[in-house]
Amino acid sequence: MYNMYMKNIFKFLLISLVFVGSFISASFASAQYYTYGTLSVSCRPNTYAAQTNTAVGWSASGVGGNGVYTYSWSGTDGVSGNSNSILHTYTTEGTKYASITVTSGDGQTVTANCGSIFVYPLSPNIQNYPTLGGSCNSNVSSAYVGDNINWSAYAYGGNGVYTYSWSDSEGYNSFGQYFSRYYTTGGMKYMNLTITSGGQSITRNCSVYIMPSAINTNYPTNTNYYPVQNQVLAYTDTNPDLTAVYLSDVPYTGFEDTIKSVLFITLLAVWSGLLSFFFLRNKKQKEVFVTSEETIEEKPQIISKDEEELNRISEYAKRHKIILSSDALVKIFKLAKLGKINASEVIKGESKGDWVSIGEKDLEKYL
Repeated sequence: MYNMYMKNIFKFLLISLVFVGSFISASFASAQYYTYGTLSVSCRPNTYAAQTNTAVGWSASGVGGNGVYTYSWSGTDGVSGNSNSILHTYTTEGTKYASITVTSGDGQTVTANCGSIFVYPLSPNIQNYPTLGGSCNSNVSSAYVGDNINWSAYAYGGNGVYTYSWSDSEGYNSFGQYFSRYYTTGGMKYMNLTITSGGQSITRNCSVYIMPSAINTNYPTNTNYYPVQNQVLAYTDTNPDLTAVYLSDVPYTGFEDTIKSVLFITLLAVWSGLLSFFFLRNKKQKEVFVTSEETIEEKPQIISKDEEELNRISEYAKRHKIILSSDALVKIFKLAKLGKINASEVIKGESKGDWVSIGEKDLEKYL
């Protein structure tokens, strides 16, 4: 009995170890293979033709990784920079190239070629160009946090070739005549536009009002609401507006916490096994004691009587599909030995053709 119980304990511990192993494997798989996406980058110039001594913009955008990127520009005529967008003034004519290397906070690195532009000589008749003019505007005058805002520029005059450089009140930069962005906080947002053409340059200002999303409501359903991977939006006690938080800014809680969880589960499994062991062992000992005690109290007469006759009566009863209790067996034995009954006749008389059980009280009619 003890060996059987130890086998059960061993099975329990084995199942626990399998569970813990599966938990560790799943944790490693999650931490190592499903945390970050593959890093990719796109980049381009803000124009494909420009005059010498005119600032040309190059911009890049990273996708994937952990959402935190560093940029490194290189290219013709000393192009360099460490932000997602740069301005470079070319003093010589010809075809100019640029490339960008982007590194994600999780260690991934990718390099991309950003195309080329053609720089042509500055016209000596610059004074004959019409006066440069232009404007900027957004597609809406107000919007909610998380909604995409489409910005556009319009230019006229100059030499007809324009470059556009955007910057806003939150340090965001972009190039090109059109672009979109969303805001994570409410309030008035200002956009500055610089237009350059034929050696002339002008600056225009435009704005949009962003309204905070109501607390305890769903986020806007705009499909472009989360354009940056690994970024979440949350309220804070000091700022009722939505604020952007990168998951990479959250303290890492991977392998070390996994080990703690595994140790806790293992200790819990071992403790449960020990409790089960002592509980079941005490229960078995109690059952053995009770069984032995009952045997001594209830069957002393069977041990001291003619066992061969008792066995004969019991087997005879079974042949007639009768199960005699120990009390009934002793009673029939005593009465038959005293000559008060015929054991065979009594058993035949109680036979019903199917299995029946007979106790001592069932024999009272023969007394």
